[in-house]
Amino acid sequence: MKNIVCIGGGHGTSAVLEGVKTLDANITGIISMFDNGGSSGLLRDANYLPPGDLTRNMLALSSHSDSIKAVLDYRLNGSSKRKNKICELIKLATEELGFYHESNEVYQEKDISDILNYTFEEILPKKEDITPDGHTCRNLVFSAATNYSMFNYETAIRYVNTIMKVKGEILPVSLDDAHLVARLSDNTIIHGETNIDTRGKSKDNLPRIRDVWLTPYATAYEKSVEKIMQADRIILGPGDLYTSVIPALLPNGISEALQKTNAKIIYMVNAMTKHGETDEFSASDFVHEITKYSGITPNLVVANTPFYSSQILNTYKEEFSNPVEIDRNRLEFYGSKLIVADICMEKNGLIVHDPYSIADIIRRT
Repeated sequence: MKNIVCIGGGHGTSAVLEGVKTLDANITGIISMFDNGGSSGLLRDANYLPPGDLTRNMLALSSHSDSIKAVLDYRLNGSSKRKNKICELIKLATEELGFYHESNEVYQEKDISDILNYTFEEILPKKEDITPDGHTCRNLVFSAATNYSMFNYETAIRYVNTIMKVKGEILPVSLDDAHLVARLSDNTIIHGETNIDTRGKSKDNLPRIRDVWLTPYATAYEKSVEKIMQADRIILGPGDLYTSVIPALLPNGISEALQKTNAKIIYMVNAMTKHGETDEFSASDFVHEITKYSGITPNLVVANTPFYSSQILNTYKEEFSNPVEIDRNRLEFYGSKLIVADICMEKNGLIVHDPYSIADIIRRT
């Protein structure tokens, strides 16, 4: 049985995880932890780890039914009546869920609804800067587990992996409270992952990102480093290059482990460019940046056959986004084996990676 490690964050990594969980393998996701927007940002401001990407990828590896995963992914709004309704739904739909609390080597089982109620009744009223509004249930479960474990994050992560019935394990790339910083080609400095990510909403021509780093200094989570060293296959990406994939390479210890591991390293190239991050990038540009920050050249580069409907391409063009050119001649310089295959699909007006096509590629490597 192979040990497969997926490194990144966001929807791209979750698509890969959803696919590889169908394989006969030990699977670990190592997830970027530097988000500062939305629910994650609000919880981070209240001194929690930003849980959004972590819990999203736990859902991708979850063996729960679709209905239970929908409950965990539900985002609460400002209606207390709606909150009560979702708590009732959780209580009815999640009888099979267990919350395990380690105390004197004895595990006590609690229903997930009790944990959410614990969040609503015991934690939130005591914290003026947190309300349920805008948070997914999965993020609140993680925050409740954090409190339940007295901010022992290693224990909380183990709890939530158990609650979500993760096939394998989802781990943070770091437990340190660090923020992403970018320097642009005009020497402008941008602080915060969200500010870097959302600059692409501008319709103007934007300076390229020259480099990114973390402040303050961050160290890799020790267990994540161990998983990299034990891996047979490591999959990097796909996902936003500078705000999802590269941040997971930045903590001290990650690139060093990638350089020492005996694993075959596979890089999944993005299907489309992103305005403000990867304008006019070709496949070799993506590989260049991965090599720059990881210190290794991927053994295998996987790219999608760039054939899409004119309707969806026109939609992307309105956002200054275009298919990534597969420049084979420049890719040869890196010495990576290249596979070009149909690994994407059109879904709800978007071009997304197909988990099962990706799994088929990984199965054959």
